[in-house]
Amino acid sequence: MTRLRWTTGERLTPIHAASCFALGARSVDDSIARGIAAPMAELNSRLAAADIDLSLFWKRLETAVAAGDSDFVACSSSLIDAGCSSLAIDATANAIVSQLADIRLIHNERYPKLAEQLALRGRPIREHWDGYGAGLLKRIGKLTHPSFLPKNVAVQLVSPYRGGDGGLDVSGSRVWIEAVLTNPIPEIPEVLRLNWLIAQIGLIEALSAGPDDSRGDPLVAPARLPRVASLATMALTLEAAAYLELIATPLVSLSSMFANAAAAWRLQADSETLDVLANWWKQFQDLQTPPPVALKALDRMLHPEPAFKQGARR
Repeated sequence: MTRLRWTTGERLTPIHAASCFALGARSVDDSIARGIAAPMAELNSRLAAADIDLSLFWKRLETAVAAGDSDFVACSSSLIDAGCSSLAIDATANAIVSQLADIRLIHNERYPKLAEQLALRGRPIREHWDGYGAGLLKRIGKLTHPSFLPKNVAVQLVSPYRGGDGGLDVSGSRVWIEAVLTNPIPEIPEVLRLNWLIAQIGLIEALSAGPDDSRGDPLVAPARLPRVASLATMALTLEAAAYLELIATPLVSLSSMFANAAAAWRLQADSETLDVLANWWKQFQDLQTPPPVALKALDRMLHPEPAFKQGARR
């Protein structure tokens, strides 16, 4: 059984807001967006000058702060991962930390009792999880294998910026989720987003530890594993939700149902990808393929080998 340890993410919340702002997300709290606009403008200018991968930087920064790293350590490691020149890391990290301090101050002024507020705001999602979480994961374990479920997961509650969002850190068996009071999309309750995040951790951990194919290679290449896991667990989560009658069995196509969930959970997937996922899911259910083999098949369907060109070899 997967055990959850709930904590309030008061340190993570301002970083989550900054990450959302930097990547162009619209805020449900205009006062926060306006308040952090000035320091974020300076911060983004500094990051642009460092010529780094902005999306990767913010993703790594959220993960590092969620793990408990100080802002300087988190910034430094995130800059390295995002491609910053080693000669510029210290100066850039110090400049970013200064702007993050201003962002934290703005948050503290807007939410002076953030820890208490997060604890209160987190009650609906915690109660919903207490009611359905074990059943959702049990169903996924039955569809795959109990070893595909993580043993322990730390859940950090952050203040809503986007009105429904979250992230995960597989290495730390950790997820964070915005503590919304009501389901922004009633047809897809937030407890399913939480289940989806947790299921990804279990699946990635299981496939990273093996089994391998007949040649000793990983069933799914490590670089592609997060993408495969996010799509496969979306299908699994929705099936588990339908099984528990948390969502209605769709009268529309599987691709449309997947599209609705992908939009709700901000998973980037075009119509072609969702069609592939729908075809794979139907095969997985009809053929009852062993999960590791099925996941390898999904990877191949998402990343087909280049077609052999006639005349390329003789």
